[in-house]
Amino acid sequence: MADRPIDLFLATLPNVKDVGHNKWSFSCPTPAHKRGDKSPSAFMKVTDYDKPPLLYCSMGCGYHDIIGAMGYSYTDIMPSKADRKPTKQRGISPVDALRMMTDAMYVMLICAEQMKTGELSESHRLELYAAIRSAHHVAKLSGVKL
Repeated sequence: MADRPIDLFLATLPNVKDVGHNKWSFSCPTPAHKRGDKSPSAFMKVTDYDKPPLLYCSMGCGYHDIIGAMGYSYTDIMPSKADRKPTKQRGISPVDALRMMTDAMYVMLICAEQMKTGELSESHRLELYAAIRSAHHVAKLSGVKL
């Protein structure tokens, strides 16, 4: 089986540690860490291999900053159309829904704090929109009518 684009991206990250089911910590590769990120401060979570991973850096580095520092673009880490599973509308377990909503809400909270201080970067704004779409999608899969 060929490696998925996300697996290839994961293999290039520095100091990767498996920290749970489809979760990893790694040293953030962006220049925001002046002396290098010696102890991993960034995290990646894959909720669905047909979608891009969730990325978070405790220093506030954005999604596009992290993948760009590794020489990747958003489309590089997305699965090719041929590799994607056919999508069909299906339900979602309450536990999975809660996990996905928690991830989306975490991103929204971080962005809300940045908005209060006027420090919301373009990459974080894009992450905010993705989190809102994710929350809407989870609600729809859970049978919640919006």
